[in-house]
Amino acid sequence: MKKFNTDKTGKIKYVNAILRFFTQIKKPDGIIDVHSSKEILVICFDSIGDVVMLIPFLRILKRNAPDAKITLVCRQYAEEVLRDQKLVNRFFICSNRLLASKKYLIRDGFSALGALRRINKRKYDIALEPRGDLRDIFFMHFCRSVRKVSYTYTGGEYMLTDPISPDESVIHLIDDKMVFLRRIGCDFSEEDIIPRIELTKGQIEDNCNFADIKKLNGRYVIGIHPGASKEIKKWKKFPELLLKLKDIPDSFFLFFSATGDDVDVKPLIDCCKDNGIDYLHICGSISDYIKRMALCDMVVCNDSSAAHFASALGIEVHVMFGPVLSEFAKPYSNAGVHVYEKNHVGCRPCNQGECLYGNRCLEEISVDEVAEGIFRSIPEG
Repeated sequence: MKKFNTDKTGKIKYVNAILRFFTQIKKPDGIIDVHSSKEILVICFDSIGDVVMLIPFLRILKRNAPDAKITLVCRQYAEEVLRDQKLVNRFFICSNRLLASKKYLIRDGFSALGALRRINKRKYDIALEPRGDLRDIFFMHFCRSVRKVSYTYTGGEYMLTDPISPDESVIHLIDDKMVFLRRIGCDFSEEDIIPRIELTKGQIEDNCNFADIKKLNGRYVIGIHPGASKEIKKWKKFPELLLKLKDIPDSFFLFFSATGDDVDVKPLIDCCKDNGIDYLHICGSISDYIKRMALCDMVVCNDSSAAHFASALGIEVHVMFGPVLSEFAKPYSNAGVHVYEKNHVGCRPCNQGECLYGNRCLEEISVDEVAEGIFRSIPEG
């Protein structure tokens, strides 16, 4: 699967040609010295699930540059995910980036310029943009850094002191970031590439109190997140699956949704009320979402941030993949990761906003096969 939407990258080449005419950066002599760096800037405007997959990158970078302060430029939700993980020293929140939107070009431009003023109050030894997005490379071009490093997936090498050519044989997003780290001289082990989220002592204590109050102790807690970032990525059969899972001994269900977005959870709640199934609906901040998910013995979800949160917490996860191939974004974990997808569907993978073929890639995933996979994975006794 291509890392970027080919329809969009086809248009980006024209922007790339214009920017090349105005922006040329001198290539320095010598290799990048990550290990003795004091100030490192990382640019990341990724989605929530991708932020979880950035955790190994940040962990390895911090270990290889022990004296460096790592500054992350990101969206608000990235700080919520990462602020307690002791991987980032400073966060600069920027909702919009340069060249991010034609519709809101002026608004986004002012937002990005405001962020750049804050960012550039200090100078960085290295600035890293590990995704290779031309918009983010353009943003990084205006940051005060001696070295600027990114992939050249969508161009922009003329704005980089150290452009990195992609390895087209590498598919998974985490593996792609590991290649990036090797190219700048970082060392790491296979164990290091697994995302891990650690709860704080306060979060653990709060979960213990919550479990006592809600009488979750001794129950087999199954988390279900029926939502996804796009409608095209949503498997619609969770209520039917719930009716099969309700017979799991001592089962209790936690339903997860984004704040103010109950449309996907409502059918599950109605099903519980009609059938006497024990449940709770978890809907709050991202930190609350992560904290409560740690109470689960298992999580069932679509291809979404929920799958990455669960696996990073060491929870067994069952995840339905539709338009995106699992080899591109499957959670990496030491816990069990069970994937359901239909590789025979000829239109997969795709980057479409809407499906013209009845969402076959998800519709053909049956309730029975998911239920059977879940029952097989439950420990005996």
